[in-house]
Amino acid sequence: MPGVPSSRACDACRKQRKNCDQQRPACSRCARLQIACVGAGKQRFKFAENLTIEHLESRRSSSNPSPRRSLEAAAQPALAMPAAPSNELTLVTAAFLSTLQVTDIRFDPTVYGEFLKDIPRRLGTNAALDASVHTFSVAFPQVYSHKKSPDVVESYSRALAALRTSLDRPSEASSINTLCAIYLMIICQAWMGDFILTGHGELLSQLLRTVANQNWDDNFDYEVLLTLCVPVIVESIGNPRIHVQPWLDKLVGKREQAIPMKSMRLTQLAKIQQFLNDPYAHEADIRLTYQQLGFDLHRIQQVILPKISKTDQTVKMRSRFQVIYSILLSYATILNTILCRCFEPYNPILTTEGLTLVDGIVRLAEDATQYRPLGSSGMPLMLMAVWPAAKGTTQQTRVEELMTEYKSDFPTTSWQQVSLWLESRMNNNSKTRALKDMGPVADACSTM
Repeated sequence: MPGVPSSRACDACRKQRKNCDQQRPACSRCARLQIACVGAGKQRFKFAENLTIEHLESRRSSSNPSPRRSLEAAAQPALAMPAAPSNELTLVTAAFLSTLQVTDIRFDPTVYGEFLKDIPRRLGTNAALDASVHTFSVAFPQVYSHKKSPDVVESYSRALAALRTSLDRPSEASSINTLCAIYLMIICQAWMGDFILTGHGELLSQLLRTVANQNWDDNFDYEVLLTLCVPVIVESIGNPRIHVQPWLDKLVGKREQAIPMKSMRLTQLAKIQQFLNDPYAHEADIRLTYQQLGFDLHRIQQVILPKISKTDQTVKMRSRFQVIYSILLSYATILNTILCRCFEPYNPILTTEGLTLVDGIVRLAEDATQYRPLGSSGMPLMLMAVWPAAKGTTQQTRVEELMTEYKSDFPTTSWQQVSLWLESRMNNNSKTRALKDMGPVADACSTM
């Protein structure tokens, strides 16, 4: 790359492509404009490419390839280059990332799972996931504005269509991206006000049963599958067509063994369906599970609760803990109600324990109001579960007040309707009614 002499004009004249008289200390133009004159009369060099014979031949051959070389190049397989993200995909990704940047615990979308942060790197590979992410981002402002937008309904409809297409393709139906898309749609349903115990439970149950025998070593994949089990278990309470076993044991059984508290395992929580469907066939298991819940709740109250502070650094951890604690309290309350109404309606110890459990849920729900709406999004379901136990007690009014308060977060969902339905499940049993009819006889015997 030899140097070739170039112009001696000053920098200002060179930049403006003007003739320079190269006068010292300043050229005429710089003097007239009263600007600094730098480099006038200085020899400069520009560098030209050193073209050798080899360079010329290579240029000629590349610009005019021979027919033989052209045929050889055509015979070579083209390298698959990754497609650059489209403008629409870029906008969807940016909107979703913006949503995930919310740190206020009241509106933090990661309450639905920390794995949401890993979704952006999967965009562009599954049309259903892309469409559901778009719906998620469009619907998110509705959480705090409570204003329905036509854009949300339109995006939701497009996402459903894309999801149906993915489910019709065997290669995509059971993929983790499609399952993740279904989960996002369930969240959007809740934001839009759809009935909380109806959704994609049957479909999810079938898909999870299909993938249960596979090895899911990736943490993202396993977290998605574990999270999807929760809405299936919840919906199974009111849908007898959903059967969570044996696929639930195959999916989470091995990893659940590492959870120290047995009551917190999904396989234990999933028993609620069979307990409600036929309590008399599972009396021993109900009593054993209720006893285990008592041990675990006592441990939480004595060991874990004192360690949970209210500082800003642990507010997220505190809200997450409240969700777990409220689930265990609600589960224990439901089992207590079953035992009282089906087996021991006049056992004063069970009655007292039931009131204590309801008080615990009420206090937890009152404290969790500071994290509304998303930070305490699971609390309405817990209040629905304990309402049958609170009915007829001094806490009934307070439970209903809290249900009404939480209802303002998602106005179109009828919490009380679900509570009445759950109570009917507990009361719709001839043996239970027979035990209640024996009340006067039991009172007479107790006085003898």
